[in-house]
Amino acid sequence: MFSLSLSVLPVFLLLMAGAVCQRWRFPMEGFWSGVDKLSYWVLFPALLFTKTSQIDFSNPMLPKYAFILLLALCVTAVFVFITIWLMKVVMPTASSMLQAGVRFNTFVMLAVAGSLYGDNGLVLAALGSSVLIPSINVFLVVSMTLMHGPSSTGDRLLSLCRVY
Repeated sequence: MFSLSLSVLPVFLLLMAGAVCQRWRFPMEGFWSGVDKLSYWVLFPALLFTKTSQIDFSNPMLPKYAFILLLALCVTAVFVFITIWLMKVVMPTASSMLQAGVRFNTFVMLAVAGSLYGDNGLVLAALGSSVLIPSINVFLVVSMTLMHGPSSTGDRLLSLCRVY
């Protein structure tokens, strides 16, 4: 447990240092929004592509790995839906709870996987991200459209098609 804490500590400290620098506007105003865009639109996809291209897709464990990740997504979503139903939460709050329950921070997850398990962990985390990110996005769009969409089913399907 101590080694897990030590591997997460540098990631946490880096996040805190970035938050402090951004709050103090260091090194200048607008710098961090540029870094954010660079990281999200250029560096992050490049990392995912590079690590995903290193995967041996002939490995028989990969479908099982993807299935377990998707099963975990479904179990988590069912738990959130049950919680929403038991607490009798209104729809805007319910959709926020659903997003909070099934989304994960990919940046932190990749940093922790790389820190704990090295390059192999980073490759598996990149594969997990490539399975989960589109699955979660489609699931949330469909769920939120059905939760908040127009009253008729035809209008719901039409508005769902407009999203894509």
